Amino acid sequence: MEGKNKHWQQQVQAHIGKLESVLLSEQYRSWEPVFLNQELSNASLLRKEFPGLSDAERRSLGGFPALWHSNPEKDYENARKLFRELSAKSPIPHSSKSTSMTTRKKTSRQTIQKDSSQSKRSLFWNPISGLIAAGVIGAITVALFFQNQPSERSAPVNVANDARVLFVTGQVSVSQDGQHWKRLRIGELLKNGMVVRTGQQGHCDIQIGKESVFRMKEESELKLAELFKSKETGNTRTGLELVIGKVLVKPKELKDGESFQVRTPTAVAGVRGTRFSVESTPGKDTKIGVLHGKVTLRKRIPSLERTDRELIASSKYLSNLDKKLKEETVIVQANESVQVTAKDVDKVNRQVEQVVELVKDVREKMDIAGNSQQGTDLQKSVDDVLSQKVQIQSLQNGTVALAEIKKAETLQGNQKQELQDFSKNVQQLDKIQEQATLVLQLENPVDATIFMDNQKISDSSSERVLSANVNHTIRVVRDGFITKEFLVNLKQGERRVFAVNLMPEKRDLPRLQWERVVSGQLQGSPWYEKEFVYIASATGDLICMDRKGNEIWKYSTNSVVQSSPIVYKDTVYLGNSQGMMYALRASDGKLLWKRALGAIVYGNRPAFFDHQMILGTAKGDVVSVDVVTGKATWVFKAQSGIYTTPVIYKNRVFIGSEDRNLYSLDVQSGKKVWSFRTGRRIIQSKPAIAKGVVYIGSLDQHLYAIDMDTGLLKWSFAAGGMIFASPIVSENKLYLGVANGSVFALDRDQGKMLWRANSGGRIQGDMLVAQGFVLVGVQNIVKAFHAETGLLAWQYEINGNSGTGLAISGNDIYAISHKGTMYSLRVKIK
Repeated sequence: MEGKNKHWQQQVQAHIGKLESVLLSEQYRSWEPVFLNQELSNASLLRKEFPGLSDAERRSLGGFPALWHSNPEKDYENARKLFRELSAKSPIPHSSKSTSMTTRKKTSRQTIQKDSSQSKRSLFWNPISGLIAAGVIGAITVALFFQNQPSERSAPVNVANDARVLFVTGQVSVSQDGQHWKRLRIGELLKNGMVVRTGQQGHCDIQIGKESVFRMKEESELKLAELFKSKETGNTRTGLELVIGKVLVKPKELKDGESFQVRTPTAVAGVRGTRFSVESTPGKDTKIGVLHGKVTLRKRIPSLERTDRELIASSKYLSNLDKKLKEETVIVQANESVQVTAKDVDKVNRQVEQVVELVKDVREKMDIAGNSQQGTDLQKSVDDVLSQKVQIQSLQNGTVALAEIKKAETLQGNQKQELQDFSKNVQQLDKIQEQATLVLQLENPVDATIFMDNQKISDSSSERVLSANVNHTIRVVRDGFITKEFLVNLKQGERRVFAVNLMPEKRDLPRLQWERVVSGQLQGSPWYEKEFVYIASATGDLICMDRKGNEIWKYSTNSVVQSSPIVYKDTVYLGNSQGMMYALRASDGKLLWKRALGAIVYGNRPAFFDHQMILGTAKGDVVSVDVVTGKATWVFKAQSGIYTTPVIYKNRVFIGSEDRNLYSLDVQSGKKVWSFRTGRRIIQSKPAIAKGVVYIGSLDQHLYAIDMDTGLLKWSFAAGGMIFASPIVSENKLYLGVANGSVFALDRDQGKMLWRANSGGRIQGDMLVAQGFVLVGVQNIVKAFHAETGLLAWQYEINGNSGTGLAISGNDIYAISHKGTMYSLRVKIK
């Protein structure tokens, strides 16, 4: 029999691989458990009868959910199919009850003693494969249990409930996995497990099924944790996880067997046909306000939620704590407001966590000793050991200090008004089936004035309930765009979404989009990344602005800055005159780390390779820094200061130095591959690379073309003036700005001059080539030359010197003046 059991276990493990690909997918990790608690309980009973497994292995199986996936019905059927195939081959009927309890206990103890050394290397001991195996076997066992029950007792099959976006305004985004986000649109269907996030002025209305509606307020994040409907009875189970922010809720009238919960990090609110609000603050406090009906409210104790039900049942202490937590439910009545504080919940959770760890420790020691007691005998054995522990003397009989939820207060002020307004909106939604619904989604532009039947209804995307079977005239108006007008006639109960795109009027736009006074003096050149512009001031401030010039955040380094910021993998990097390098989170300016480099960073930016940041200092060091920790990984010492930005290409670092040399270094070790000596210093000019050739400008008034592999000169060009600006390669041309005001276009391969233009002033900052123009800042003027001919296309005068450099995104060019003003200009205005 023992051999047959072993064969059976091997067969089970062989079938695990059939579901591993599902369990290891990204989608698997993003979903909540989908099987009902009663199914898990029944599965736990069956696992005790599972042949070939020790008590410890059976218990490890009981601690995992049956399966996590987006399609429970499909997983359930797959599990049933697998075990039907397996059971047909098995020498032991899996439903057999012939083996006595005494024999099973004896076999369990023998298995533990015999295989204890091997179990540490087994599937169940390894943390990763053990989790996968336990989840799969748990799922398969659940399927097996219900397969062998009479059909009238089969588990109800749950299918996904519908969730649809009714209205969106402002910045609202949705994600399948919490990492990759996209814009949320009206009419979009949402799935179980999706996460919705609103911005500063964003909110959205979402309908679940046909009757439940909730509204997310600004700066909120919510996960659609459970959206299920029984395929047989139509009963629904809805769970919303509010991470932060505020949500207004109008659930459907629930029937017996249905549930609707809103969970925050510290509380669970369960409802029956009401209108209420839930708020989760940044400090994880929970606030509940009820306008109509009732809401049941209880605290969440994460340490108990994460604990296996079998482990809880094995200790009177844990059982009492679990029971008391469920009994301490507060009923929040209409026009009442209640708050649950994170401080109280954290205190209770720490106490409970101590008990859970003690119970786990005791159970593990009992398993090793071969103790297989059950029920009250097991409770007594566990609690006898626990009672000797000093740490839980205050927890006798489960009398942990479960702090009371704060007394209800009268609902008033903005909280009440919000709910009343929401309630009126919901009453309109209730009439959708009697009338019709028109959704106007503004796509281009997103802000326009909408008129319906000559009455203004909105300045943004809008959803309206209107009379069915009647012609309605819609007119959308926006300055600078051609007005759009059309008729709509909807049937009773119909809901139609119109995407509105207006055509721009054919007229020239102004060159200037906006200008903002930012600081007393701006330094370096701006950097554009993902809809945001980053600039540094000479006084030490790093400033983040949006595309419209609004300040998003500011961080002070408390020292003079003479370098330029750069963004890499959502982190902003900036060096200052005290020799400090700062790494800040790009989204909010939070300091991630700072490191002393031992010398100032002047006039340049770092470059990046994988997890390395490489930069030069005024001391002459080329430093490689780990972008995560800020620690140096290698240092190369040049003979003089470095004021130019490095370029990384094919595992090489190319950087110029004040010691007249252009260096080629190995990116992994920092060792010199070769160096090329020019006639004078190299300051600011960053190398450009194309087709195995490195181009660099020097103060000796020459541009050099150098073989990337050998470091040998291919050709040079006499520019007639010192070169501070970096050369630019575009297609088969090379563009160069010179301190005497000349702008050159050269043949990239041979260095022959194609054209020359006079900018009229000193060129010291880097130029840009975009949309057929060469863009350069000269004194207080931004100029654009045609890239093909060198003829001046346009120029724009700003207040102050613009020669420090430019940034560009699409048709938008960003320039700064030394007087502290930021400008956004259009490259093309047609």
